[in-house]
Amino acid sequence: MDYHKATQDAPDYTDLFRATKELSSELSKLSAMSKDVAAAQTAMEFSSDRRKNALARSVMDALKSGSDSTAKAEHAARASATYEVTMKQLAKDYAQAELVLTEFKTSILKVESLRSIIAVHRQIAGIQ
Repeated sequence: MDYHKATQDAPDYTDLFRATKELSSELSKLSAMSKDVAAAQTAMEFSSDRRKNALARSVMDALKSGSDSTAKAEHAARASATYEVTMKQLAKDYAQAELVLTEFKTSILKVESLRSIIAVHRQIAGIQ
């Protein structure tokens, strides 16, 4: 049998190996993200409570500083520099949490796509 002819007829598993290696890498990435994903989910879940808490602290500070009504204290609190800084930090935290969760979802989609690609290549190669 001609060696050149045999190598031409032999199936090429390059794409299958590449997809399998990429799948393994993506699964490792997902595993490494678990703590960040948990923290992101918690940050997003409690974002509303954190904002309310920041406002309450600012209102209390305004009342302690001499506001004579809660309505005035709330207006003063919302206008305070401390409250603004806190809100900006909470917005950054929320955006970072969304980024982590988006990366996580993207990795999951990659895993599903790679699983499909591997299945197709295995079928083409006759591997069960």
